[in-house]
Amino acid sequence: MRELGHLAPVAVTLLAMIACTDPAAVVRPADRASSRAFSAHIDSATVTAARYSPMLLARARRASHASALGINDQRVIVGQMSYTYAGRSAFAPGIVECETSGAAMWRNGKVVMLHEIVVRVLGLDPCTAYTTAVDINNAGVIVGNIDNAMNEGVGHYAFIWSETLGVVRIRELGETYLSAINDRGLAVGYNYSEGAPSGARSFGWTAIQGTFEIPGPPQPNYGWETVWDVNDAGTLIGCSDGTVARWSVAGISTLTGLSCFAVPVFGDHYLGGGISNRGDAAFSVSGPLPFRWKHDDALPVDIGWGAGGATDISDAGRMVGWREMLGTPATVAYTRRAGEGVSALPAMRAGDASVAMAVNRCGDVVGWTQGLGGALESVIWRIATCDAMPR
Repeated sequence: MRELGHLAPVAVTLLAMIACTDPAAVVRPADRASSRAFSAHIDSATVTAARYSPMLLARARRASHASALGINDQRVIVGQMSYTYAGRSAFAPGIVECETSGAAMWRNGKVVMLHEIVVRVLGLDPCTAYTTAVDINNAGVIVGNIDNAMNEGVGHYAFIWSETLGVVRIRELGETYLSAINDRGLAVGYNYSEGAPSGARSFGWTAIQGTFEIPGPPQPNYGWETVWDVNDAGTLIGCSDGTVARWSVAGISTLTGLSCFAVPVFGDHYLGGGISNRGDAAFSVSGPLPFRWKHDDALPVDIGWGAGGATDISDAGRMVGWREMLGTPATVAYTRRAGEGVSALPAMRAGDASVAMAVNRCGDVVGWTQGLGGALESVIWRIATCDAMPR
């Protein structure tokens, strides 16, 4: 679904965009019973929902679409935005003006277009190279991706940015994507090639080591391995050979046998779940359905509220994601924590569709919302009081 990846101005629902990653994601009548159960959960969790206040994030000049994809504990947020670039370019004389899609950072109520920093440092055309930022750690190090396929044969690669490091280009064999970075400075992603050897493999990066391979689970069928998230212990959650898996830089891996389902965020880059520093994981499987995999459980469990997906989980055990609303083509962002039930996050406007993409340690949630006009808008749901950490 490349249109979502570049935030193209197409008036389609979030459910339609998510469903296009897998034909099995179409809602089935059999989900009605679980939808009623979900509604009952929501009724019992109104106190949790009341703890949240939604707020739209700032927009750049003549922005048409925006989505928030990551947040750290200082409430610095990253994502992407389609907007009108106006400035200088090494590829054209004078001041150029064009519609583009680029990486964004929201800090202290203001938006910074990282896109303009990245393309300037790397010598790319700000109008035909597209960028996105997908994650940020508590040191302010941001990981993101670049689509320069319009100008290069193999034009998909990654970048890392911080005020200390500047811009670092990450480019492995074939197409390269970064997905996450932990607080120890380990960034993880995957690269794939359609040539020999074909397939996708996970890799890591640190400022000291540079890039290195992270051996994943055996792949007897497809030879594909994509990474979604990493915790501070170096444990990864992702998709290996078509099934959800955990593996680590130490070479320990566990397969679930559950078919992967992920949300397209940029070109051919998909994110399907998160893992906390306790080792608890939340993710989506084909259906789509949300699952939780506790660190001390041998197998993950279906959360049991019908069609939807989980995208992240905090150290306090708060899951976030999206859920289809019965009788409509829309989705609603949700949050769930043990002892609180399931809560739909408050809508910006009546009838808006929404998706929650990330949550920080406190419990603040970010994602996007979509009104009747079809434009995506980045949003933060701020929590009134921080979640207590589990003992």
